[in-house]
Amino acid sequence: MYLEEKATVSTNAWRQVGSRMFVEPKHLVSVENLIQGTVTTSGNDSAVVLAELISGNEKQFAQLMSERALALGAKNSSFKNPTGLPAKGHYSTAYDIALLSKKLIDLFPDEYQRFFHDKEFRYNGITQKSHNLLLGGVDGVDGIKTGHTDAGGYGISLSAKKGNTRLIVVVNGLPSSSQRVLVARNLLRQGFSQFRTVELFAQNETVGLFPPVVRGQQDPLALKVKSSVKLPQLLDKPTSVDVSVQLTKDSLPVRKDEKLA
Repeated sequence: MYLEEKATVSTNAWRQVGSRMFVEPKHLVSVENLIQGTVTTSGNDSAVVLAELISGNEKQFAQLMSERALALGAKNSSFKNPTGLPAKGHYSTAYDIALLSKKLIDLFPDEYQRFFHDKEFRYNGITQKSHNLLLGGVDGVDGIKTGHTDAGGYGISLSAKKGNTRLIVVVNGLPSSSQRVLVARNLLRQGFSQFRTVELFAQNETVGLFPPVVRGQQDPLALKVKSSVKLPQLLDKPTSVDVSVQLTKDSLPVRKDEKLA
């Protein structure tokens, strides 16, 4: 299992400044501990160990980060290191951070549940509390990540779920950790008080039919949604939604799981 794999701590990783997990040079550390240290303690050292394990060095990993982020739809981000520490050409936006946070939750639900809920982490005899002070303090909050630099101020990408509604709040540029907590909490409360999530289609639900084939031996193929389709709706202004299906292909052959509309 990949979580049991171990990585050797380089001198470069050990020398990282800012928040740290406090790994020791030349020591072997499990991937599980490195992820937990990065998530819970914002460990710059653990982030670098993971980057070097995956790509060999920080520069190559940062390039991989940027390429992957773009593939996921984050069009206004460029990463120069795995830590988030200031660097020329290293930037992102609130929208991109929210998008990547949602992708993490959607694509890695088990890992999100495993690593982002912990309020503290103990390693090398040192116990550190999570920088996400809203964990356990606000109903529904279940994770994501804080950040801080002198130039960017205090920020957080925060997620919470109530019923079938999940909200993601991203704030940055705040003057203190306490302000970060206050603003993010207030935005969450406003969001839950004003919005609900409406599911238009459940996963694999039929939404239309592929055009019948002349002299075909089978009934028309059912067009189904790959995953559930949900929309936010204002509680005090419910609106109706008109749905139409637009085919992107109208000829044979058709293969299983092919995108048709």
